[in-house]
Amino acid sequence: MKKTIVNTLCVIFLAVGVVSVFLILYDYFETPHLMSKEQALALAIKTGNWSENFLKDKTLDMKLLHKKINQFAFIVDEKTLEDMMPFCPQNSQCIVPQDLGNVLEDEQYVWIITVQGQPPTILSGHEWGYMIDAENGKVLR
Repeated sequence: MKKTIVNTLCVIFLAVGVVSVFLILYDYFETPHLMSKEQALALAIKTGNWSENFLKDKTLDMKLLHKKINQFAFIVDEKTLEDMMPFCPQNSQCIVPQDLGNVLEDEQYVWIITVQGQPPTILSGHEWGYMIDAENGKVLR
């Protein structure tokens, strides 16, 4: 009787372990693995040689975007990775930068990091920044 109970428990634990492994693997392969906001900012600072002094009188904006097949880019919730709202239709005047559609592949995630100068600096009103592939950290622009 004891041997039957032990064998049954072993089979149950083995089955739970196998199911758990499959669930972990499914989650790993189905969920995009993206760099964090902090990692993207650090890369932009390094790439642009931005100093703390340089950034102190600037406005910094960061958005995680997901380019879809249907020529739309969506702003993504950083925690859940869910598409929240359309950023702008591709080839629209509201998209930043203007040629987003020409640079990105379908289903690609990117960080858009923009910096804008504040008055009274000579760069006030001008905007510049980087587009970084959120999956591999490649600076696209």
